Amino acid sequence: EMSLAAAIQVIQRNERGRQGKARALLMKELREEEKQRRMYDMSATTATDKDPEIAASNIQKVYRGYTSRRRAARARDEELVFIGMKPAPADNSEELELALRQAQAKRKTEQLENKEAYEKALLGLHDT
Repeated sequence: EMSLAAAIQVIQRNERGRQGKARALLMKELREEEKQRRMYDMSATTATDKDPEIAASNIQKVYRGYTSRRRAARARDEELVFIGMKPAPADNSEELELALRQAQAKRKTEQLENKEAYEKALLGLHDT
C-alpha cells in the first residue's frame, strides 16, 4: 500500500508530464508561427531596418528572450530535481581542484627541469 506522500508524488509526476507534453506541443506551434512570420517579415523588409534604434531594440529583444529562456530552463531543472524526476547535479569541484593542483605541480616540475637543462646548455656553450 502506498503512503499519502508517495501517492501525491506519483500524481504530481504524471500531471507535470502531461503539462510538459502540452507545453511542448504549444511551443512547437509557436515556433512554426514565428518561422512563418519571420519569412513574411523578411519578404517585406523596408529601409527602417537600418535605423540604429530599431537595431538596438532588436538586440535587446533577442537578449531578453535568451535570458528568460535560460532562466526558465534553470527553474525547470531545479523543479525536476526537487520532485525526483532528475538526479541532482554532481558536485565534483573537489576533484577538479585536485586535478588543477596536480597539473600545476607537473607544470612547475617541467619548468624547473627545462630551466636546469637550459642553464647546463649555457654552461656548455660558455665552455667551448
